[in-house]
Amino acid sequence: MFSVAAYKPYFDVDTSDVVERIWESVFPFRGNFTEKTSDKPDLYGPFWTCTTLIFVAASIATFVTYLSHKWHKKEWTYDINLVTWSAGLFYGYVTFVPLGLYVILKYFSAPAGLVQLWCLYGYSLFIFIPASVSTSSIYR
Repeated sequence: MFSVAAYKPYFDVDTSDVVERIWESVFPFRGNFTEKTSDKPDLYGPFWTCTTLIFVAASIATFVTYLSHKWHKKEWTYDINLVTWSAGLFYGYVTFVPLGLYVILKYFSAPAGLVQLWCLYGYSLFIFIPASVSTSSIYR
């Protein structure tokens, strides 16, 4: 558990695998995502999807506060707390919601893997990246 080798299989994916899983997460009603990740779930794509979303959300929040201060002719300063709050929110969501779901599913004896749930929830955040960028164009 405390060695790097234990986590290597969860980060052993190709770019084509990650792109295919992102594409499947954009269209969730096809039902292919869980079939494609059931034999080899990964944590690489979910980690970078969540990290990208943190950066995008913090950048857009900073941009919006800058425009708001400029609009009201006030002094603007950068707030690093936007990054830490966004990291805590998104990493917490990707970690604890699947963990809670895993405990509930185990209680009811439903077959579910924790890594597969982390994979599912991590990739499901991808759609919020283009959505965040598109909403930032409202403030321009």
